[in-house]
Amino acid sequence: MNTIEKLEIFWRNIPNEFEIKAVSGEEIKIYNRGFIHDEMNIYKQAIIKIGHQTWAGNVAICERSTDFLKLERKYKNGIILLIVLKNDANIFIDGKTTLPTLVIDDDVLCMYYKIGKMRELCIKYYQLMNYAKCVNDVDMYNNAKKNVMQLSELLKIEEKMLNIKK
Repeated sequence: MNTIEKLEIFWRNIPNEFEIKAVSGEEIKIYNRGFIHDEMNIYKQAIIKIGHQTWAGNVAICERSTDFLKLERKYKNGIILLIVLKNDANIFIDGKTTLPTLVIDDDVLCMYYKIGKMRELCIKYYQLMNYAKCVNDVDMYNNAKKNVMQLSELLKIEEKMLNIKK
């Protein structure tokens, strides 16, 4: 799995009302992550508070901040936040205003990736539990339920560790 895919998993699994700091030191609070658009790692219609200003617009995900410069012009319009693994240059919107940039530490990225994968697995086990109910398979239901319970406990531990790292 490449870095962009991991950053997308981070963005999809970040909780609403999540607070984090931008490179500039401004507080960022995510109200809505938006939805994925095309295949350009752009999330549309996100709602984010940066500093004291609430913005509605698009979020771009790139491995490095300079990768943003390689995007076609049409994808750069309306970007309110750039999410990167490495901030190798400040990006300016209009020649003087720096684009708010969020750098995700590799350790945090790995934890969110793991949490995201566990959540996906939990959902699959829930689906299996529902299927087992439909076909009246008690053993399948009990095994799926046991796995959901174990995964839920692991998720709680991982999320606590993530809060400690913040």
